[in-house]
Amino acid sequence: AFALMDGGASVTLANRTAFKAEKAARDLGCGLCGMEELDDTLPRADVLVSALSTTERVVPQEALHEGLAVLDANYSAETSLARDATERGCNIIDGREWLFYQGVKAFGIFTGREAPAREMRKALYGAGGRKPEAGTIALIGMMGSGKDAVSRELGALARMDAIDLDRRAEERAGKSISRIFAEDGEASFRKVEEEVLLRALDEKGVINCGGGAVLSPRGREAIRSKALCAWLWADAKTLASRIVQDGARPLLEGGDPEERLESILKERMGYYAEASDIVISTGRCSPRQAAERLSYEIR
Repeated sequence: AFALMDGGASVTLANRTAFKAEKAARDLGCGLCGMEELDDTLPRADVLVSALSTTERVVPQEALHEGLAVLDANYSAETSLARDATERGCNIIDGREWLFYQGVKAFGIFTGREAPAREMRKALYGAGGRKPEAGTIALIGMMGSGKDAVSRELGALARMDAIDLDRRAEERAGKSISRIFAEDGEASFRKVEEEVLLRALDEKGVINCGGGAVLSPRGREAIRSKALCAWLWADAKTLASRIVQDGARPLLEGGDPEERLESILKERMGYYAEASDIVISTGRCSPRQAAERLSYEIR
């Protein structure tokens, strides 16, 4: 609203919570209307800006008119507003365009370089529709980030099976992960880990992926194409404090746990980012709280 007014537009503000609209309109010095007044207000408008997070119908379809420019900020899914506006002959600018130009600007500010706009647009629109409904949810992250506990809590919330890849890898190899590392080496374990990951991704459930599951290019691509993936984040200090209570970890032997975790995290950071759709911090919340936050984000 501020930017539109700064550009010379006459702005009328509406909000589903009336007192918020009243305060914002008073602070900005713009017009105000109730949601029940949209039928009367919108026919006189040139531009409709929707900052609603819901995909449900809030704006009456009959209030939309041919030639109205509709800017819909929701980029996570197609909204009722976008469908209604198309049917009514409006000009649509959806949330992905907002996200794209915001990202281009942010890239320049953060890096001091020109944004690779063509590649960014291709990635943004190429991702559209590639994700299935949340029938398969993959949790990735470092050892100690809470994947095991959060997967069980999220599975209970979503009424889905919780699938533990480390346990399946041990069953597949017929021995514990520590023994696989000690007797066969890390490369052997990664091969087994990839095999059980690819099989699990064809199931419906919440998959607790091992901390190193993202090291495999084939595994990362399978996660991206077959699951909705959440990266559970915690810093090295938090991870170390949890793992001390958690027993033996082959990758941490022979050194300071926190320093080793920091090094591993740096090595894997890009892989976690590449595979994930959602990132949440688990450093200051319980597994139940993390699962509830994830459930909300997925919906």
